[in-house]
Amino acid sequence: MTLDELKDQCRWVMWRREVVKGRDTKVPRQPDGHHAQNNNRATWRTYAECMAVVSQFSGVGVVTGDGVTSTDLDDVIVDGEILPEAMAIVAVLDSYTEITPSGTGLLILTRSTLSGPNIGFVAGEFSGEIRGAGAFHTFTGKHLDGTPRELMPRQAEIEALYKRFSTPIKSVGDGAARPQAVEKFVRRFTAYAEDVCATITAVKTTGGKTLVLTSPCLLHDDHDGGVGITADGIRCVQCFHSRCKSLGWGQWSKAVEQKHGPMRLEGKIKWKR
Repeated sequence: MTLDELKDQCRWVMWRREVVKGRDTKVPRQPDGHHAQNNNRATWRTYAECMAVVSQFSGVGVVTGDGVTSTDLDDVIVDGEILPEAMAIVAVLDSYTEITPSGTGLLILTRSTLSGPNIGFVAGEFSGEIRGAGAFHTFTGKHLDGTPRELMPRQAEIEALYKRFSTPIKSVGDGAARPQAVEKFVRRFTAYAEDVCATITAVKTTGGKTLVLTSPCLLHDDHDGGVGITADGIRCVQCFHSRCKSLGWGQWSKAVEQKHGPMRLEGKIKWKR
């Protein structure tokens, strides 16, 4: 299946970055602004219909299912290089692959069908998902060099990958932060702080939270500040000084984004195992 053939299908939605219950979320929308639903094809459109209004949204998304499966690999591009184990998955599937909006992930689309529910998995240093029906993904069109520009038939390969990683998505809540969760959070926040010219003064764990401290605070210049994740790797906390602590995570992060630009951090981070 060529990309043009995929784009002609009625399986496309808009998406907009919004704060939902304090969490930075990619919300699927119809071109007219109403909510789109992953399981309701009446809310889907063609790629051309979506692109006609793309300037009003954060981007375009594609809905999987009906013979199209997605393999989503998170945080696999580090310092411009793809992690070896992620590259091995790309090579096995050998189908259309693109770089995700964050610039650190990969989305692989194949012509295949899942034999069971959508799953999440952890593979070494990164996490990922394999999805069939009932899911949408942001679509950038940033094709990964060296991979096919078409969606290739890969049923056997998807079945083998699915069998290997057939563990349902779960949130981590056992009171101990996963090392890769902390590493991912610290890397993302550090890069953001450096982009807005804040100096990283310390990374420490205290009171059950892993904190990245900056000078000055990203919201107020009259004190140092920082953000972190709780010990179970689930919830972000914002700057803990009184001027910022009075705000919830959603309010604080929204104020920071208005001052500096999108943080691209989630208020509630779900890690998979």
